[in-house]
Order: sequence, then C-alpha cells, then structure tokens
Amino acid sequence: MRILFFILLIFCTHFTFSQVDSITVDTAYTLPEVKIQVKKYVRDYHICIREPKTIFHPKTLNSLAELISQNTFLDLRNYGAGSLSTLSYQGHSTSQMNIVLDGFSIQSNMNGVYDLTLIPYYFVNEAYISSVDYTSDLNTSIGGNLNIQTQNQSRDKIHSNVALSYGSFNDKGIYGTLGNHWDKEKKLYSLFQAFYRSSDNDFLFTDLNQIGTPKKRMENAAFSQYGFLQNNHFELKDSSFISSKIWWVKNHREIPPTLTETSSVAFQNDHLFQGILSWEKNWNTKMFSKISTRYTNENIYYDSPIVQTQSVGEKYELRGEMNYNWNKNNLFRLISGYEYSAANVEDYETENPHQNKIYVLGKYEYEKRFFTQSFQVKEEIVDQQFSPVSLMNQTSFNFNDFDNAIDYIKINVEILKNYRLPTFNDLYWNNTAFSSGNPNLEPEKSWKEEIDFTIVFDKKINLYSSTSFFNSNVNNWILWTPNDLGKWTPNNVKKVTSRGINFSQGFFKYFSHWNIDINGGYKWTKTINTEVENSLDNILGKQLIYVPLHSGNFSLEIGYKDFFIKTNYGIIGKRFTTTDNSLFLPSYHLLNIKVGHQFNFLDYSIQSTFEIRNALNREYQVVANRPMPPIHFQGTIYFSHSRKLPKIIPFK
Repeated sequence: MRILFFILLIFCTHFTFSQVDSITVDTAYTLPEVKIQVKKYVRDYHICIREPKTIFHPKTLNSLAELISQNTFLDLRNYGAGSLSTLSYQGHSTSQMNIVLDGFSIQSNMNGVYDLTLIPYYFVNEAYISSVDYTSDLNTSIGGNLNIQTQNQSRDKIHSNVALSYGSFNDKGIYGTLGNHWDKEKKLYSLFQAFYRSSDNDFLFTDLNQIGTPKKRMENAAFSQYGFLQNNHFELKDSSFISSKIWWVKNHREIPPTLTETSSVAFQNDHLFQGILSWEKNWNTKMFSKISTRYTNENIYYDSPIVQTQSVGEKYELRGEMNYNWNKNNLFRLISGYEYSAANVEDYETENPHQNKIYVLGKYEYEKRFFTQSFQVKEEIVDQQFSPVSLMNQTSFNFNDFDNAIDYIKINVEILKNYRLPTFNDLYWNNTAFSSGNPNLEPEKSWKEEIDFTIVFDKKINLYSSTSFFNSNVNNWILWTPNDLGKWTPNNVKKVTSRGINFSQGFFKYFSHWNIDINGGYKWTKTINTEVENSLDNILGKQLIYVPLHSGNFSLEIGYKDFFIKTNYGIIGKRFTTTDNSLFLPSYHLLNIKVGHQFNFLDYSIQSTFEIRNALNREYQVVANRPMPPIHFQGTIYFSHSRKLPKIIPFK
C-alpha cells in the first residue's frame, strides 16, 4: 500500500515555484456577510487573513507558534524560540486540542500533541480556531480544532517570491516559492515552497533562582529547520480534479538547561513527512464526492546523558466523502474511512503497538432565510470495539434586515458530545526510573455548550462586537501526576469543568490612502477539578495548571499608501504550576511593534518589514524555569514577481 501511495504522489508531483499572496494576520472576529475584505468567518480569535486595498502585509518568516504568541492571547505553552510549542483552547489540555492540516488531523499518535514550531507560517494560507473542522466536518475534539489550510492555486500565470530575514541572536532565514499554470485554461497547476531557518538563540536572561539574580547567557539553545511543501492541481474533463500535497520538514534543536539545572547537552531531531492524494468530482448540481488518502511518518530522536530515545510513528488513512443537496436549503454529508496508526518507541512496555480505526459520520443541515440548523453524528470502531458516539448540534440565527445603525446580527448555539482515547504514551510508556503509562485508562468523555452573539454595525463604519459563553464538562480527564514515590503516571481524574467568557471588538476603516484597524479582546477561563479520586483530593476545586484565569489582547494598525505600522499588546494572567495551586508564574504583558514598506515596479515588488518583539524588555516565563527572550529584532525583505494569465478568446 505504501509503495502504491508513493508512486501516485510522484506521478502527481511537478517541482516548480510560486508566490504567496500578501496578507495580514490579526485576531479579528469577522463575518463574510460584511464586505470588510475578510476571507472567512470563524468563531473566536480567528487568526484572520485579509488583503487590504491600501496596505500590504507580507508573511512573517516565523513558525506558526511564534505568530500565535505575538498576535493573539490564545494559551500557547511555549518553551522558548525553536522549542516545543503546543496550543490549548478554552481551558482544555494541549492533548485535547486537535491540529488539522488540510482536512487531516496531524496529532501525534504517541503523545497526542503537535509541535507548532514545525509549521512555518510561510506555508500557511489560513488558520483559525473552531469547535469542529469546517473543512471536512470529520475532526471533532474535546478541546477544539486549529484548522490550517495551505495554498493550492493562484490566478497568475507564473509567480515567484524570495524572502530573506535576519534578526537578533543570529536568527536568519531564507524562504522561496515558485508556481506556474502550465496551460492557458488553468487546468494544470503546481506550487513549490521551501525554507531554511536557524538561530543561535543565545540571549541574556536574569536567573531568578540564583542569589543576586545574575545575568546569564542561554546555552545549548540553537536550532535549525528546513523543509518544503509541494502542491499540485489537475483539472480533468469530466468535472473532476486530482490534487496532491507533500509536506516535509526536518528540525534540529538543542535543549537548553532549565533554571534548576547547571548545564545541558541534550538535543532532539524531528523529521515529519506527510503526503495527501485526493480525487474530487461534481456529479451534477446536487452531488459532490471526494476520495482522499494520506500517509504520515513522524520520527523523533532525543538524546541526553540520562536517556536516549528513538520514537517513530506512522499513520495511514483512506477516506471517502459524499455531499448531496436535495434543494438549496437541505444538505446531507456522509464521510467514512479507515485509519491505521502504529508506533515504535524504545521505552514502550508493549512492542510496536498499533491501532485500527473504522469511522463513519453523517451530517444533515437545513438553511432558510435567517435560520440554520445542523446535526452531526460520528461513530468509530477502534480495534473491533465501539467507541463513544460523538454528536454535534448547531443552531444559528442571522438577522440583517435593519436600519443603517446595525448591519448584521448573528446568534450561534452549539452543543457537542466528544471523547478522546488515551495515547500510546499514556498506555505503554515504561521508563521505570521516572514515569510509566497506565494500560487501564478509560477514554475521556465530554459535553460542551457554547453560545455566541455577534453584532456588526453600519458597514461604512466597520465596527463589530462579539461575546461568547462556554461550558464544558469532561469525565475521566487523563492527568499525569506523581505518586508517593515521585514517579509520574497518568490517571483518570473523575471530572473537570471548564467555563468562560470571551469578548472581542474591532474597528476597520478605509478612506482615501489611509487604513485604520483596531481590535482587542478579553478572555476569562475557569477550569477546575470538580470531582476527583480520593488519592487526588488535594486538587479538588483547584484551577488546572498553566490555564490563566484572565488574558487580553489589543492591536492598532495604521497604514498610509505603501507604509504601515502595527502594534500588538497582550496580557497573560498568572498561571499555577502545581496541581494544588500552591505555586504559580506571575502575570506578564508584551508589546510587539512592526513597520513595513512596499515598492512596486511593473510586475515586480519589493517589500520590507522591521519588527521589535518584547519592546518593553519584560522578563517572563511561559513554562516554569524556562526564561523567554528579552527585547529583540527581526528584519525581512521580499522580492516578488508575477505575470497574469492571458485572456482566453473563444473561436467565433
């Protein structure tokens, strides 16, 4: 099966180049019904991609993790530049957050998380948070989805882009894209993107654990990363097309000592490969179908004087989808597929564990005037055993018949039932000196309710406001805790409740050659243990570790013709670092500033940006005993070229 898969991918691959459209990133809560140049409406802290008329925003040459950290107040567990970064949403754990790349979940089958430093933002076309994966409706999770879409096509005949960056701590990178339509009818298109980045990451920090709090330089912290993304699109004559994607990334990072260690020589190598091959066909105006296959290989090598571990995870997936519209108001979707996961880890008690999964999902949606109702049910058979049923019920009310004061009101209500199986590490880990898995773990089960209220005022003003309330109850929450001997092992905490409020407001205004963009938000999240086992009574009613109760974000952007300046200010509240809430990390606030200019000549463009990060030079930690960089800088210059496709004049 693997050989056939690679043959098909190679057949579909043409290595050429492309340019990524100029974009901007922001935390706006937006709607497509309002013409404010926003591509897609998503709920809550959308990492928004826009193309303003008066200013440009070339892509930053950072990882997706750094972009989220610098532009939003989402809960990113960041161990430092180039180090492990995982995402949490609405008070849930990072393993409950699902990372979806081009419609497929890329969560590790070993530890249940995905390191966002392995995703260069240069490859990303759109990224947003949602309760379900709206690209396929298949991926649902307890903690929500980070949906990531890569670019498929461009309207230009040929376009290219080269970007160079240099910053503090010898942070340097080069990125390039090249793409081409091979025929005038735009039926054959290929896009190639590649990058390289490295950094010494040797910043100065204050050692708060030492007497006198001396200044030290971070050691053994360098990292390097390179990879490529190849997209292909082939339109056939029978109203169908074939597409393929190959994603390959290799990463080397040194692991610096914590503030409780004197030195470190540990390092980790990550190697990720993912290939996707899809065939889509429109049978008629009512029916659409899609068949996709995906292969993923994840290789992690960790080396330190204490332990040396090699971990390899593999996934195969074959999926079929069918959409049928009875009429313009009714939609039925059916998805079924098979997934095989395996792992080979030296520290597992069970040799080469694997998992077979068969799944089926059905969705019905009804839409008429201001009302939309959808219901979704999903069932999985894992290793010949039925898993808990996943359910989603969504009701939306859209009102837009108002006077000039209000342009649009949307009320959205969601009720979700989900579950999560223990990972291979949860079940089979067997490092006898420090930690071990628990083969008796039960699946996590959750019910979640959420209501959103969004109002958009007169579109001449482009002013919006959004408020959401959520409540989530998770039974059998899997939590790693130390036993009486200090050995860490996972257990099913009986019940965890997470509830919160999110506010988001924004203002856009375009006039003459000026652009003004103001937005901000506040998030309150309470995540506590409401029922626990007797042995864990000390955590009853306590806030979960690393979940801030308060966080907020504000950004201001001003553009004039080909110049712009953007500031982003974020506040993260204190986070407890022990399950009994006896120790915590203090709150911190960060200011980032970015300026840019663009010069155009014929089909060519030169764009430059300069960023000041942590402009207030704050000392802070996201994870305990892991200091973060002080004030630092990065400059980037882009060279791009594009040639439009000629108009096709049919024979008369």
